[in-house]
Amino acid sequence: MGAKGTPVYLTDKEGGNELDITANGEIQVVGSITPSGTQDVDVIGNTIGLATEATAADIKTGTDKIPSLGQAVKVSSAPVVIASDQGNLSVDLKVDTVGIAKESGGNLDAMAADLASLDGKVPATPATEDGNLAVIAGDTTSLDAKVPGQGQALKVASLPVVIASDQGNLSVDLITDSVGLAKEAGGNLAGVKTNTDKIPSQGEAAMVASTPVVIANDQTSVPTKDDGFKTQAGENDVILISKEYTTAATDAAFIAAPGASKYIRPVFISIVVASGGTVNEITVDFGAGGAAREIIRGEFASNGGAVQSFRIPPRAPAANEAVRVTRSTTDKVRVVMHYFIEG
Repeated sequence: MGAKGTPVYLTDKEGGNELDITANGEIQVVGSITPSGTQDVDVIGNTIGLATEATAADIKTGTDKIPSLGQAVKVSSAPVVIASDQGNLSVDLKVDTVGIAKESGGNLDAMAADLASLDGKVPATPATEDGNLAVIAGDTTSLDAKVPGQGQALKVASLPVVIASDQGNLSVDLITDSVGLAKEAGGNLAGVKTNTDKIPSQGEAAMVASTPVVIANDQTSVPTKDDGFKTQAGENDVILISKEYTTAATDAAFIAAPGASKYIRPVFISIVVASGGTVNEITVDFGAGGAAREIIRGEFASNGGAVQSFRIPPRAPAANEAVRVTRSTTDKVRVVMHYFIEG
């Protein structure tokens, strides 16, 4: 072996290849290795000219980025860019003409005709934001919240309208379904007419042409006029009072006390005992009662329910004195009195 850096030529054991030792101390095949020959190695045992495992791992990392064949989503595709000096690309477009506007024989023709009719009608100076549009905006401000929503609404939420003064007859579709409508005959209208025919004409009339009425059984005092009763103070109101009783008790306020310096002047009294009732002792008197305070006292039978009336003899009541009624049995009794207030 020569000095370091001096080539030394060797021959392999097969005898067909020339070997040398490089200046780095590596044994190198000068010729070629036959298929049956052995691989060159350096003096430290490394394979000459083969990729290492680390290099193969880097290569695999790079090839793992190659996407699979076929279309894929963006995140699974490789990014590409067209060259900056790329010329025009030839593109073969396939256009489906179904539904596309046609130059002639379609809507474009109709639009062109409509636009042609506007020639000379569009102003040379269109409205601007600061021009007519600003004026319109000011005029329409008053319309805010006045244009109602669609659909039926209440009166307060609707626009008022009026029929034109020269409006012709309007066609009205009448509902002909008579179910539920009042009928001229055979229904309630006929009954209503029968009842309204009983209403008399206005003004005074004979009994046969008048409507019968009856005073309620709980009617309060009714003021009346009677020219036959006079006092020094002039004409007074004659009052009618009527009460019905069904218990044996005393009504201390048949006629309430009239007030200071006023007097109750009884005129006429009627007593009715219910038909079939027994004898009833009834007393009508002033104030706390007593013989000197009696207006009328007696025993009254039903008399078939007839009215038993009496003109009351003069009595001298005290001022602000009430009239009371006392009954002895529970038969139904009605007491009616005409009187006036003096004072």
